[in-house]
Amino acid sequence: MARKRKTQKRTRPNPGAIRLFVAVLLAGFLGLIWKDYLQVPFGLLGSIVWVGALLIAFSFGLLFYARFILPIPGNEGWTEGLYLLLRHYSQQANRFMAHLVTPPPSKRHELPEPTVVSRYALPQSLETLGAGMVPSHLALSLAKGTAFSRAAGPGFVILYRGEEIEDVIDLRDISRREVVQAHTRDGIPVETAVSLKFHVRRDLNSLENFPYPYDSNAIFSVTHIISVDERNRDKPWTEQLIPHARDLVLAQFNQYTLDELLQTATLDLINNQIRKTMADTFGPQGIEIISASASRPKLPQEVTEQRLKVWQAYWQHKIQEKYTAIGEEMIRRIKQTKARIQIEIIQNIVHNIEAVRQTNPEHLTEIITLRMIEAMEEAASDNSVQALIPQPVMSSLVEASRQMLTWISQQSKEEQE
Repeated sequence: MARKRKTQKRTRPNPGAIRLFVAVLLAGFLGLIWKDYLQVPFGLLGSIVWVGALLIAFSFGLLFYARFILPIPGNEGWTEGLYLLLRHYSQQANRFMAHLVTPPPSKRHELPEPTVVSRYALPQSLETLGAGMVPSHLALSLAKGTAFSRAAGPGFVILYRGEEIEDVIDLRDISRREVVQAHTRDGIPVETAVSLKFHVRRDLNSLENFPYPYDSNAIFSVTHIISVDERNRDKPWTEQLIPHARDLVLAQFNQYTLDELLQTATLDLINNQIRKTMADTFGPQGIEIISASASRPKLPQEVTEQRLKVWQAYWQHKIQEKYTAIGEEMIRRIKQTKARIQIEIIQNIVHNIEAVRQTNPEHLTEIITLRMIEAMEEAASDNSVQALIPQPVMSSLVEASRQMLTWISQQSKEEQE
């Protein structure tokens, strides 16, 4: 099924060969009535001479333009150029006669004439002469009637009899980008941008159509990708891929939570799936997908603020847990230090008792008591011990040492008496 062609208004044709015919009649009439110096009319011979001279001049003019205006590569002569010029004159004559026989309707009831309105700049000679130079990045999709005929271009292209330009295909890499508003699986709105890069399928084994060696079957396929927009207008094939990619992004984002989408691995997985689906869908239609990807999700301001609050509460909880762990470790170490000090004090007392017992066993009790008092006083004067033992306990130790000293003094006086 051929693509529905766009339309433009009918234009008044150039008379073409009609003007040449009028010029021939005028030359023949002048030769018929022209007289020599004796006032003798030349008659029929004069008409033949004048018409022949006009036709010879016209033929040499055609040969001149056919040689220098329409050179054909690989052709040393001007046969093809002459053919194109003659075809041009005959087509213009036919259009002019048809215009005279069937006058154009009024502007109010004017009917459009089907033709192709291209978005690309093509030479006017393609319309007037049926031939012209097509730029290196373009290819023509030609049709006869409603059927696809062939792909032509780039370079010099000659339209065969009955062929029309159905579409103009851009062979370069084409990029499209669209911003998409999506929702995650947990209902959070996000903004992303889907980007596409594609071109008509190429035949890399062919050296023709350099620098874009396209596949002719791909030209046929992309020409017949039919789609219309909301205003019932034809949508070019280059604009039919990005809506499909947008729908894929919406479907993919709806399958993941926000935390999952913010992970690079998840986004890479989504982009690979989008590219594969696009390639499977449009590859058979003659379009090669170079890249297809969605950008990192962009969050609304209120969602960003909420996530910052959640992160702040999380790290505050972590900090509090760390402080608690540090406090517990400090208490544990303090207890270990107190136990170690107590063990050292007991060990010193035991050593002292053993030494006194060996040297002076008669006054062992008194000596032990005095040593205990000295140890208590040393502990009371030590800053590290004061930091570990509460102040009431330290006061009790000092008071106990004083009482013990008083008791020993009294015992010594009693023994002396």
